[in-house]
Amino acid sequence: MANGQTARVNGLDLHYIDHGGDAAVAAVALHGFALNCHSFDEVAPALSGQLHWYALDQRGHGHSDRAAELGDYSRDHMAADIREFIATQGLDRPVVLGHSMGGMNAMTFAAQNPDLLRALVLIDVGPGVSVDGVQQVRQFVAGPYELESLDAWVEMTHQYYPFRSKEGIRKRLEVSLRETPEGKMAKMFDERFREADFRGVADLGDGRGADRADAALARREEPSAQARAGGGVRRQSSCRAAGDDCGSGPFCRGRSAGGIRRGRARLPQRCPLVDRLPGRDGGGNARHC
Repeated sequence: MANGQTARVNGLDLHYIDHGGDAAVAAVALHGFALNCHSFDEVAPALSGQLHWYALDQRGHGHSDRAAELGDYSRDHMAADIREFIATQGLDRPVVLGHSMGGMNAMTFAAQNPDLLRALVLIDVGPGVSVDGVQQVRQFVAGPYELESLDAWVEMTHQYYPFRSKEGIRKRLEVSLRETPEGKMAKMFDERFREADFRGVADLGDGRGADRADAALARREEPSAQARAGGGVRRQSSCRAAGDDCGSGPFCRGRSAGGIRRGRARLPQRCPLVDRLPGRDGGGNARHC
């Protein structure tokens, strides 16, 4: 696995993994709320022939610095981090991929900086946000923050995800937990996210950045609803980690085919993660969940 590195971004040290490779086109991958850059450990090597992956621990997550104030976790703050990270790495119009919260941040970034990326990929998220899905995320964050051991985490997680093997769960948890001074194993996100009055990045700030992103994407017709021109991603959908049917992600609404209209995600039935990725020759390759 590639080694982690650190970039100084907007006064914070943000951790990221450069997965390397010879692909000419870069991809900046953004994880979901309360997760980390290791969300892309499997897909990045599989698509390394088409994209040079940079998986970022967004502020307050993983090994990245925590923000000074909860108000500094707004979508506009996160989008500014994406812009500055791209600048510090000298990336030329990368593909920007976002899962869940990362997708919301990516939408805001794309709306504010349409000329700085060549394509936008949204996973498990769309301009419309499911209230029920947000509640699921809150329940996840409100759950145990630390347990006695890695084994205890594996057992608890397997009860929640019985379709996943304990070996696979352990592998992911090994890079998603930290040891506390008391010898326990704790999650790797800002513990203040658990505060009752904190409702996530979608609700912070003045809301105008989020509204601009949603409105800008809602106005676009497919194939440009989720992508810029220039040989990038043309259409993608929400996919659960298990790879089953579409439209089931916590932040998604709608399951019919089509693009994004009136701020609601309308998802294709076949659940393609990426219909077209730029290759070295400028062509595309089909990829599915």
